[in-house]
Amino acid sequence: STAGAVAPEKLLTLAEMMLRKRLADSGLETAEALLVFVEVLAEQGKHAEAADLLEGDAGKLITLEADRRRAIAELRAAKGDREAAARQHRALLDANPDDWLAIVGFMDATLAFGAADFSKALESCEEMVEGLSVTAAAIPNGEKLRGPRLARCELALRRLRGGADPDAPTALVDTMVAFVEAHGHLASAAVDLCAYSRALREGGHAAATD
Repeated sequence: STAGAVAPEKLLTLAEMMLRKRLADSGLETAEALLVFVEVLAEQGKHAEAADLLEGDAGKLITLEADRRRAIAELRAAKGDREAAARQHRALLDANPDDWLAIVGFMDATLAFGAADFSKALESCEEMVEGLSVTAAAIPNGEKLRGPRLARCELALRRLRGGADPDAPTALVDTMVAFVEAHGHLASAAVDLCAYSRALREGGHAAATD
């Protein structure tokens, strides 16, 4: 290394001190400055502090609520507070039942608690999936949304991966058939179901859809 070079961790500490002073003295003026502060905190493993920052007054600099909540969810999950992460994803889904990233994010957070809680976690996911249909039914053309039905496929896949339900493969097939009946006329239908078809061939080990 170059003699006299400052260690990266010291640079991060210095950057944090400067940004904290700026926040205390006059506040952060732009969303970009806020995101830099969040990144500096996250790089030091201070995920909870970064999430708190986004949930506070400074977080209002991010004008898109979905972006703010998604960032908070990622930070809470990185800290290991998956219940808090799941709450953020659920709030996103209350606003938009077709938000696929939030659907997968909720399941990732909820089903990550361990095998001992798997049945209870599945129940929470089932409740979320049912809620998507209710929310979609209350908005114009909500029946055309792919997310709520595809969420049923994703939940069936998670159950199949759990390995304890002998009926899981049949349940996955049923949800795929229901999706085709509703959305099979769309060019994207085959792509939507590709991961689930592969999972059936591979015994549930295929990756979830992106």
